Amino acid sequence: MTADPDRLRTEEILKINRELAKRSVPYTGSEEYPVRREKVEHLVKNAPTRSPIDVAAYYLKTLPLLQPFPNGNHRTALIATEIFLKRKGYRFDYTEDEADQLRNQMLSLQFKIYGTYEELPEAVTAEPDNELFRLCRDFIKKRTKHVRPKTRPK
Repeated sequence: MTADPDRLRTEEILKINRELAKRSVPYTGSEEYPVRREKVEHLVKNAPTRSPIDVAAYYLKTLPLLQPFPNGNHRTALIATEIFLKRKGYRFDYTEDEADQLRNQMLSLQFKIYGTYEELPEAVTAEPDNELFRLCRDFIKKRTKHVRPKTRPK
């Protein structure tokens, strides 16, 4: 099986979060809660090989569950999802209000399914699709348009 060249890389996801941190209110607890690179590596390593929409839903659902960053896990997941979809030839458009509504729905489902708002173990990267995954997939489907066939420089 050949690896997907469009798959997000660990360094890319870490960079997205670093850039968000520069634009956000500084997180003062970072000494007690450092970035957990190993969780991002696990996320990347276990990304499924399915349709681009399903893979995007995996990133959008799973990154906030793992909570590898002291701040901005949901925003990092949205931007990472957007980058992945762009590579696959899709435009992913959503408003700030829609992103906030999604975050609230995700948190509600996270508590319903897992019984906590806290970070979850890396085992969530390999779980079967559930209601939270379907929420993310539906959010993406409604806000995504295929704009061009995927092309990569040779």
